[in-house]
Amino acid sequence: MVDADAGPAPDMLIIRGAPGKHALLALGSLAFVVVGVLMLILPPPAQWSAGKAIFGGVLAFLFGLTGLGTAAYAATRPLLLLDPDRLVDVQRRLTILFVQIREVAVIPSTGGFLTRRLSPQWLLLFMHDPDKYAPLERLSKRSGLTDADLTLDLSLVSAADFKRARQWIADHLAVEAA
Repeated sequence: MVDADAGPAPDMLIIRGAPGKHALLALGSLAFVVVGVLMLILPPPAQWSAGKAIFGGVLAFLFGLTGLGTAAYAATRPLLLLDPDRLVDVQRRLTILFVQIREVAVIPSTGGFLTRRLSPQWLLLFMHDPDKYAPLERLSKRSGLTDADLTLDLSLVSAADFKRARQWIADHLAVEAA
């Protein structure tokens, strides 16, 4: 919904990952880098050989660097682009016109505070032509995880941006149906 006093609706909504979630990924990755460096510079425990300590240190260091690079890369890219007539899932390089979507829903969050924070933020899309998107959701449907024709995983975005994306799609589905 758009506030009447806010002026005209924007032509495009860009959904990016929440900085706090990217910071957690970077912090966790940095911890692996630190552990790797410590394993390389400190003497190994008595039950380890020097070779095992060096191997473990290098492995932890490289794993941490990979995580830091992934966090930096993911923080610079949008996850979802919403135009007035279509959405683009940037992660899968998938463009979907709103006229192809029949309904949008979400997975309800359950439980307490921590469970709500860690539960997935998925937009469930039910399509007019589900067979067109069947190859993308084969695993989710076969495992019984969801019955949606297409899922958009927005777990990295803030709750406010997730609600904005859902509302944008729902509003534009209503316009397309009218």
